[in-house]
Amino acid sequence: TGVEPSVRRLERRVPYSVKPKDGATQNGEVSFQLGIAPLTIDAPGDSITTDAATFVLAGRTLKGGEVSVEGRPLQVSPEGRFAQVMSVSQIGETTVTVRAAAPDHAPRLFAIHVQRVSSLAEEGARRPAQATTTYSAIATAIEQKIGWNVALDGVVFEHRPAEYSSLFLLDARSGCGAPPCLARVVYGARADLTQGEKVSVFGRVSGAVDGPRTGTKIPELVADFVIEAKR
Repeated sequence: TGVEPSVRRLERRVPYSVKPKDGATQNGEVSFQLGIAPLTIDAPGDSITTDAATFVLAGRTLKGGEVSVEGRPLQVSPEGRFAQVMSVSQIGETTVTVRAAAPDHAPRLFAIHVQRVSSLAEEGARRPAQATTTYSAIATAIEQKIGWNVALDGVVFEHRPAEYSSLFLLDARSGCGAPPCLARVVYGARADLTQGEKVSVFGRVSGAVDGPRTGTKIPELVADFVIEAKR
């Protein structure tokens, strides 16, 4: 289970015992090993919150591999890449399981939590009650804050769009004592952001990454959703 960009080995040793009806017991061991199909998810990550009826599932597996979602096969290129628009028919929460498989390999599974809401603005107004809303609370001892829910307001400091996802630096304005208060945001959806644009990020702390100044660390956030507020 989980994402893994390379083939990992699965090894098992199974002891056995055989006792013939008229004979001595014989003990032994059977061992086997098998490669596990790789799987990476570019979008939407392990969770996403959306007010739309669809989201894009994109990623990569082994060349010649197969990918399915809840038993439904997806189209996979010869290089192992896939991108599919997935439907979210109803308001509420669900979990979909992505399965990657390849000949002579064990399958790999990855679960994605999907939440569809009627309004991201309303969901954004509700989230702060369940999350950390100040940058200073996550700026130190970052590794100890992994998994903390966050709801931060700020502006886009730098943006690097990808085909199906977004990576940007957030200059947080909530709880920032000495600007800039930077966090790297990984968002599993395409967002057309511009430098200086006001945004609100809702997600969780995933770890610490190198900051712009040598020897510094800044939080990395995985966003469930981002609300844009054009200037």
